[in-house]
Amino acid sequence: MAKKVVIYGYTTLGSKIANILSEKEYQIIVVDFEPSALQQASKDGFETFESTLLNDNDLIEVGITKDIDALFCVSYNNKNNLFITLSARNLSKDLKISTISKTKSEANKLQIAGATKVLNPNEIGAARLGSPLAI
Repeated sequence: MAKKVVIYGYTTLGSKIANILSEKEYQIIVVDFEPSALQQASKDGFETFESTLLNDNDLIEVGITKDIDALFCVSYNNKNNLFITLSARNLSKDLKISTISKTKSEANKLQIAGATKVLNPNEIGAARLGSPLAI
């Protein structure tokens, strides 16, 4: 049975994650509150769920407490990413939660909230550009 993953935020990063995981045969559920993002996700062949996920009932309805293996919080709204991380962790202690941050302070908050992995795309990009191989 394919592992199920929720991607909150069908952003540029969210769509790339969805495509990579889809190729590895994960079942993807894209959650967003922007109709245009949901329309694109659906067009790209992904199951969609319209929500901000700021309500525990929506997290439960999307399957966080049942059969979801991982949650990716990659919305452009950092406050939503933090709140959803905190709420999802409260509902499921074993859930793998990956999220993004723009600052070290934000990363610390996300880790305290229960994120399994926090990445800063700007730092990753800067590190790659700064490496001798990139020049």
